[in-house]
Amino acid sequence: MIKNQYKKIVSLLCAFALCLCVGTSVFFSAGVQAEEETETEIVSACLSEDGETLIVDATLSDSFLAKNGACGIFLFEFKPYEKFDDINTKAPVSELVAKKELSFTVDLAEDIARRKYSKYILAVSDGEGYAAISGSHYIDNPEVLATERNFPASKTGKAGILNADTEVTGELGVSKSIVRAALNELVSDSVDEGQKIDYAGKTYYVDKEKLITLDNQIRTLSEQGIEVYVQLVLTAPVEDMADAAKVLYASSESKDASFYALDTTSEQGTDLYCALVEFLADRYTRDDHAFGHAPGFIFGCSVNDGRGHYYMGPTNATLFISSLSRAVRLTSWALRSVSPKIDFYVSFGNNFQSAVLDPAQTPSEELDFSAKQVMDGLVSVLPSVPFGFALSAGASDGRADFWTDPLADNTFDTPFITMKNIELMAEYIAQPAMLCGGFLRDVIISDFRVSAGDSTISAQSAQAAALVCAYYKAYQIEEISALFYGAPFDTQDSGTGLVDNGKARLAFTAFQNIGALGPDEIESRMETYMDEESFAAISQGDFSSFFAAHAALASYTGKIPERSECTYLANFTDNSLYGFGPDAATASVHVTILNNAGIVLCAGSGTDKAGIVKDFDGYDLAGQDVLNMTLMAQATGEEVNYTLTLTGKKGEENLVLSTEGTLSANEWHDLAFEIAELDTLTNLSLRIESPGEEVSLLAKDIRLYRFPMAGSALFLTILIWVAAIILFLFLILYIRYMIVTSRRAKQNRLALAKKIQAENNQMTYRYNRRAAAPSPARPAVKAAEQPVAAPPKPQVPPVRPKSETRKVPEMPKTEPKVYVVPPKQEEKTVRRATLSLGIEPVQQENTNTHFNTTEADDKPVGQIGEGES
Repeated sequence: MIKNQYKKIVSLLCAFALCLCVGTSVFFSAGVQAEEETETEIVSACLSEDGETLIVDATLSDSFLAKNGACGIFLFEFKPYEKFDDINTKAPVSELVAKKELSFTVDLAEDIARRKYSKYILAVSDGEGYAAISGSHYIDNPEVLATERNFPASKTGKAGILNADTEVTGELGVSKSIVRAALNELVSDSVDEGQKIDYAGKTYYVDKEKLITLDNQIRTLSEQGIEVYVQLVLTAPVEDMADAAKVLYASSESKDASFYALDTTSEQGTDLYCALVEFLADRYTRDDHAFGHAPGFIFGCSVNDGRGHYYMGPTNATLFISSLSRAVRLTSWALRSVSPKIDFYVSFGNNFQSAVLDPAQTPSEELDFSAKQVMDGLVSVLPSVPFGFALSAGASDGRADFWTDPLADNTFDTPFITMKNIELMAEYIAQPAMLCGGFLRDVIISDFRVSAGDSTISAQSAQAAALVCAYYKAYQIEEISALFYGAPFDTQDSGTGLVDNGKARLAFTAFQNIGALGPDEIESRMETYMDEESFAAISQGDFSSFFAAHAALASYTGKIPERSECTYLANFTDNSLYGFGPDAATASVHVTILNNAGIVLCAGSGTDKAGIVKDFDGYDLAGQDVLNMTLMAQATGEEVNYTLTLTGKKGEENLVLSTEGTLSANEWHDLAFEIAELDTLTNLSLRIESPGEEVSLLAKDIRLYRFPMAGSALFLTILIWVAAIILFLFLILYIRYMIVTSRRAKQNRLALAKKIQAENNQMTYRYNRRAAAPSPARPAVKAAEQPVAAPPKPQVPPVRPKSETRKVPEMPKTEPKVYVVPPKQEEKTVRRATLSLGIEPVQQENTNTHFNTTEADDKPVGQIGEGES
C-alpha cells in the first residue's frame, strides 16, 4: 500500500514538472512571438565581399502586415549628419512589397568611400509623403573594405609615456607611447606646400611640415620597438590656422577650453574628419612601416569634460552624448575600413560620478558631465561598436599619496576613479551591459601624473613612490593593458615631470625599465621609495580580486532595547576627533561645544556639501546589531540629503553598504542602521548636501548596539535546548534498551536451540538403544507352522483400602501366540526419530552409543508450524 502511494506521489510530481516545463515553454514562446509581432526593424546591413553591394535584411511585425497588407516598403539612405525629418526631400534607394521578411539590395559601387558611413531606415508612403516605420541602422561590416595588413606582435610590459621625445622614451625603457595628433594643425590651405588627399570626390591638403614632424616621431619610436598610440584631438584655434580646418569645430572658441568637440552636423566637417582619420590610419599601418607604425588610436582627451576638454558649447547631456556617439562611430568606421586590427579607445576623465574634474568647481548642467554618465550613454547608443576606455586616473587633487584620496572609494558611487580604486574599472566593464559582442572592452590608463611639489628629496621620493605603486596596481589587474605617465617634462613649474630642466628626478629612475620587472621586483622598488606604513597598506595581495559586493544599508526602525550593550565608535566628550576627518568637499572638521548639545563634531565647508570620513583597521563588528548616530544639518534650506557608506568584509568577501535619505535642516535626528551584514568595518563615510548655499554637519556621537535576547526568545531557546537534551537522552536509553533486548533474545534463541538439540539427542539415544538390544534365544519354528501366541501377562489389580470392596472381573483365557523371529542381520543402520522442528536428522550407527553434539549450537533452530508437535 505504501509502495502504491509512493508511486502515485512520484507520478504527480512528474506530471507537475512536465506541466511546468510545457507551460514555461509556451510562455516564453508566446513572449518571443509577441516580441516578434511588435517589432518592425532592420536586422542587418552587410556589404558583399567585393564591397560594392549592400544587403539590408528587415522584418515586419504581424500587426503591421494585418493593418497594411501588401503595401510598398521603401528603404531610405541618410548621411550620418542628416535628420529623418528630411525624408520627403529624398528618394528611396530600394522598394519591396510588404511581407514578413524582406531583403533589399543596394548598389554602392559608386561613391563607396562616403556611403559606407550612411544609415538606413524603412518607410511607407501615404500617397503624399513618406513616414519612417523603423529605427536607423548603420553598415555592420565596414572592415570588408580594408586591405590585409601585418601587425607586429604586441609588446610585453604595460609601462608607457605620453607625448615624450624619442630620446627620453628610449632612456626610460618603456614599451608604449602616446603621440598626440592635432588634426586642426595638420590641415593646410596651400596647394603647393600641402600633401594632397583625395577623398569622396574632394581634395584636401595636409601641412607637409607638420606631417613630417609627426612621421619622424612615430617612425623613431617604432624603430625602437615601441608601440605607438595616436591620440586624435582638436586643439584651441590659433591665428595662423588654416581656414579649411575651421569646419572641424562644433563651436566657437572658449577661454576655458584646451580641446574642442568635433562638428558632426555638417557635411564639410564630417567629410574632412573622415578623410584625415583614414589618411593617418593608412599611413601608420602600412606593411613597410615607411612612416612608422601605430597599432592604436585614441579619440579625444577626457571627452566627458564639456567645459575644457571636449567643448561644444552649452548643451544638455542627451545632445552631448548624441553628438559624441556620431564622432566615435565615424572614427571607428574610418579605422575599421582601413584595418580591423587597429585598437581603438575613447578618452575619459577620472571624474567617474563627479560632474567636474576639479572638486572645488561648481558644476554646470550644460557643460559638465560625469565619466560614468557619458560611458553608459555611449555604450547604450553604440553597443556593438568595438572601442575601449582610455582613462585619466590621477588623484582627485593631484596629490602624490593617491592611496589616501578621500574622493576615491570602492563603490560605483565614487566621485573619482583614480589609481587608488582603479580595480572598479575592471568591475565596471565586466557588467553585461558594457560588453561588446560578449567580450570585455579594453582599458588603458592614458594619463597618470603626480606632482613632486618641489625638488627636495622627500618630494621626489613621494612622486617616485606614487608612480611605482600605480604601475604595480596596473600590472596586477589583467583588464588594464597599459599605464602611460602623462608628464615627461615639467611645464609651467607644475612639478609633475620626470625631467626638470634636463635633470632626471627620482621618479625617472623608479619608472625606468619597470615594464621588464616581475611582481617581486616591482614591490622591491615600491619598498625603496615608500614609507613602511604606506607600503604595507598598498602591497596586500592581488588587486585584481579586490572587488566589493554592493548592498543597500537597511534602516533600523524599531526601538533600541534598554538593556542593549553599547559601544562608542566616537562620542567626542574628550575633545578628540577619534580619527574622523573631512572628506574632499569639506574644508575642516573640528570638535566644538554647542549650546544644549554638549561637545559635538562639526564639519563645515562653506559650500552646499559637508562630510566626514574615517578609515578603520578591520574593526570587529561580530555580534553587533545596529549603528546609531545623532546628527544635525545646519543649512539655509528646509531639507538636506545625506549619504552614508560603510565598507568592510562579510567573511572573505569585500562588502559595501550604502544608503541615502533626507533630513530636516536644523533639527537633531537619531539615525539607526542594521549592520549584521558586516563582520568587519574598514571605512565609514557620511556626507550631507543642501540645495542652499552652504551647510554644516554636526554629530554628537556614533554608537554600536548589541541587543539582548528577548524574554520570550530566551524562554523558547531554553525550551528548545531542554527538549533537545531530553530527546538525546531518550535516544541513548532507547538504543541501549534495543541492544540489551537484542542480546537477550539471541541468548534465549541459543538456549532453546541447545535444549531442543539435547532432547533430540536423548530420544535418538533411547531409540537406538532399544533397537540395538539382543533378542532372547527361541526355538526354531518351521515356516509352515503357525506362530503360537504367547500367554498374556497377568494383570495385577491396584491395591485398594480394605474398606473398599470391588469385584474384579475375570480375564478371558487365551492361547499364547507364537511369533516367528526373522534371522538376525549382521549390521543394521537405524535412522533416529526426530521432532518435526526443521532440524536435519542425524544418521548414527546402531553400535555406537556416543553422540557428537559439538555443532548443536551452530544448527538453525526449527520453528513449530501449524499441525506439528
